[in-house]
Amino acid sequence: MLIVRMVLQSMIVLCLLGSGLQTEQPNILYILMDDMGYGDIGYTYNNSDMKTPLFDKLATEGLILERHYSSWLCTPTRASLMTGRYPIALGIQDDVFQSKTLDCLDGDELLFPEVLRSNGYATHLIGKWHLGYAKWSCVPCTRGFDTAFGLLSGFHNYYTHYFEGYYDFYECEYDKVQGTLKNWTVKEEYEGLYLSSLMENRTRDVIANHVEKEQDKPLFLYIPSLTVHYDNDGYYAPEQFYSCDDSVRCDMQAMLTATEHMVRQIIGFLDDAGMWDNTLLIFASDNGAPNKAEQSNGHLRGYKYELWEGGVRTVAFMYSPSPSVLPHRGVTDCLVHVSDWYLTLVAVSGGWGAWIESGGVIPSRIFDSMGPVSVPDQGSGNVF
Repeated sequence: MLIVRMVLQSMIVLCLLGSGLQTEQPNILYILMDDMGYGDIGYTYNNSDMKTPLFDKLATEGLILERHYSSWLCTPTRASLMTGRYPIALGIQDDVFQSKTLDCLDGDELLFPEVLRSNGYATHLIGKWHLGYAKWSCVPCTRGFDTAFGLLSGFHNYYTHYFEGYYDFYECEYDKVQGTLKNWTVKEEYEGLYLSSLMENRTRDVIANHVEKEQDKPLFLYIPSLTVHYDNDGYYAPEQFYSCDDSVRCDMQAMLTATEHMVRQIIGFLDDAGMWDNTLLIFASDNGAPNKAEQSNGHLRGYKYELWEGGVRTVAFMYSPSPSVLPHRGVTDCLVHVSDWYLTLVAVSGGWGAWIESGGVIPSRIFDSMGPVSVPDQGSGNVF
């Protein structure tokens, strides 16, 4: 028996999902919001002025994570999610990865999409990466994603897609036969089109292609939205998403409405493909809201860039139409850190067995975890 110290079973799988999950691998839809504050969504407390009917419905009919914690900034949170480690263990706790630098997530880290792929999943990223791009080995299509589409840096203009003088919109593909990056393309034709609309259309195409070519595989969709992060032009959305014009929070409401529209469409695409009923949805934010009048952390003290709860305690919930995918509903105060999702999703996808059988090695360094989990040398891989 190989004893590996991991975070997990008692943390999320047993505390939140339970031990009676179905044996069929679920599709996984992970939506990561950017800078969404605790008071930027309707369900978190009674006097929220934001109208988010879709998110509220999914949260209240699913499982609300009352004590979900992240880092205080974007890159450290995304690195924790992908590696299952605390930012300080990765040496990136102090700041985000800056543009036009050699900043990059350590290539020795095994990212969880790589394990999901070994478990038979098709893996796709649609949205914001922000974990480095100085070398080809830094980009998402060499770090576990079959395809990726969106922006590499921390933010850009939602329409022009420019940031600090350069155009940041790409797509790429992983060559599964050669094990290399292929089809890296800068998508200049998207200049002038709103990011959320482009992400929606891309997700539609990914799901349609999956149904046509890989229907026998479960699907992992990672949708790291740029909303509701402000850019140098502030907060804004296409005109059709505005329902007010006299509030400092009006632009924020429009961005949230646009994002809800995108998510509603994605759910519809999965439903039309016959995949939604077997999908686990995870929704969270990368950190709290910044100290800006347009945003709110509700009753929580502090903001993004700070270690008070307003900076690190985030909105988060889980949902599935199927009780066999998500047995528990309601509200839980289980402590959950963003790094816990790594081993949770490895377990939900089938565990470590296929990774080990394919010659993969479980990282010898310690996951930031509570307690040991036994993993068989050549086991089935399901650690429930």
